[in-house]
Amino acid sequence: MFRMTLLIVAACACLAFSSSLDTATDRELARLNVPDKLAPKGKHALFMVRGEGVQIYSADDKDGKLAWVFKSPRADLLDYVTGEKVGTHAAGPVWIDNDGGKLKGTKVDDADAPNADAVPWLLLDAKAENGGRFAHVTHVQRVDTWGGKAPATPPAKAGETREVRYEATYVFLGDR
Repeated sequence: MFRMTLLIVAACACLAFSSSLDTATDRELARLNVPDKLAPKGKHALFMVRGEGVQIYSADDKDGKLAWVFKSPRADLLDYVTGEKVGTHAAGPVWIDNDGGKLKGTKVDDADAPNADAVPWLLLDAKAENGGRFAHVTHVQRVDTWGGKAPATPPAKAGETREVRYEATYVFLGDR
């Protein structure tokens, strides 16, 4: 009897968990295991895109030594399902959709990427301009990153730039 009750409770818990993960986006976020500090309370994933491009670094003098300093990203934004280009990502940081909607982000927090060779995961506050797909977005997560870290070898001369390939999933959050 106890075993049957335990099985029923476990089945109900599984059903409740699976119904809370009712979209492909929710299931993908559960798979990625995004740290709690990168998940703003009360916000939900509205949509996500894959960013493919470069992180741009410049050689600057830091305490008498040349070092790579992050300048900006430059990436295409691809629909997570179809792979079609839906916008761009650039310095600011900003995200611009193909319909002219624009989103400007401000960093809130970060977490090391599970892949030590990748740029950190981020949470950003977001402010939308011009409506479009970004009209209801309040936050952006950069997760599931690949590459993009500054070159391991120091720069040879001041002003030198390097573009380092990267990919990331950008999750756009807001109120449902």
